[in-house]
Amino acid sequence: MAENTEAKEEQYLSSEEEDSEEEDSEEDDDGDNEDEEEEEAEEPKLKYERIRNDLEKILEKHAASCMAVHSKFLAMGTHWGTVHVLDHQGNNINEKEEAVHTTTVNQISLDQNGDYIASCSDDGRVAVTGLYESEHNVVQVFDCPIKAVALDPKFSVGSSRRYVTGGDKLLLHEKGLFNRNKSTVIHEGEGQIRNIQWRSCFIAWSNELVSFLKDNS
Repeated sequence: MAENTEAKEEQYLSSEEEDSEEEDSEEDDDGDNEDEEEEEAEEPKLKYERIRNDLEKILEKHAASCMAVHSKFLAMGTHWGTVHVLDHQGNNINEKEEAVHTTTVNQISLDQNGDYIASCSDDGRVAVTGLYESEHNVVQVFDCPIKAVALDPKFSVGSSRRYVTGGDKLLLHEKGLFNRNKSTVIHEGEGQIRNIQWRSCFIAWSNELVSFLKDNS
């Protein structure tokens, strides 16, 4: 009887130790899960700096509608039809403010050298403006709102001076024979073109239904 009692006591103590180890293991797992959840919930910390100076004064009177960023400067369009050119600290660059539109500027595009700015508006106007020369400036008027525009990245150095506009159709504009302007329909029939981007030899655009990519090399 004594031997049976001692054996039972040893089994009971052994089972208690196993239960205690399982509880400790579960607590460790719960702690690890909580740590993982805290790590996942923590938002990334981004370094940023608020742009002030002239930009703050502009935004007190006008609402921004679009923006394009170059390593040299910023170009911002407003709902009043003005395109402002600012440095990265928000200072207005003298004589670099264009009021070629009468209503909201929908999109701004810059060539890769930062020499030309293209803008479009609901008033149907598309303007291509040189920051340092006016020889190749363009103001083209369409009979419908123009929601998107993109300059050839090599606009300032190429001879064809190409750019793309998006209204109810996607049009490629370029200088042709004897320096005459030539327009070619790239896409139409699927609604308003909403956005255009031109990188290298590729033109990407989207309408109300779908997005497209074209190799323009």
